[in-house]
Amino acid sequence: RLHALLDGLGDIDLLRDDPAFDAENPLRNVIRSKGRVWIANYSGFVMMWHSVGCCFSLVPHEAWRAAEQDALLETRKEAANEGWGDRSTELVLIGPQLDTERLQALLSGALVSDEEFAQATFERKRADGGDRYALFRSMPDPFFDGDGNGHFLQIVLEECHTHAGSK
Repeated sequence: RLHALLDGLGDIDLLRDDPAFDAENPLRNVIRSKGRVWIANYSGFVMMWHSVGCCFSLVPHEAWRAAEQDALLETRKEAANEGWGDRSTELVLIGPQLDTERLQALLSGALVSDEEFAQATFERKRADGGDRYALFRSMPDPFFDGDGNGHFLQIVLEECHTHAGSK
């Protein structure tokens, strides 16, 4: 869902183009964007979002603290708690004549639905050894050559110890 929105990102010629909102390329006027984002099928790691003009990057950063806790609970066969911890999204878009309400609505439309979120929360609380991220694992993976959720969906215990400095 997010990947489709990125078509035309920053593709405005400030000297020639009309900066009015373009429904077919809603992120066209974004000349700079940055932030940290939580992407469902990369739930183990903070993803750093950067764009300048039409150049875009999504870079894995550190593990979410909640993902470290989830990994510890999984090794003990304990259920995760109800919430998703520190996972969140903070994103800044900069550009001429940005239609804030429309952009916020479009970006919100790229989020998992309430039903998907409820299912994922239910799955995450499993303590029976089943896949705690089955729904997120099944979602399309357009970034990282389609292999991102294999690397960034969840972390393994060794990564927890390394990150916490206790290895």
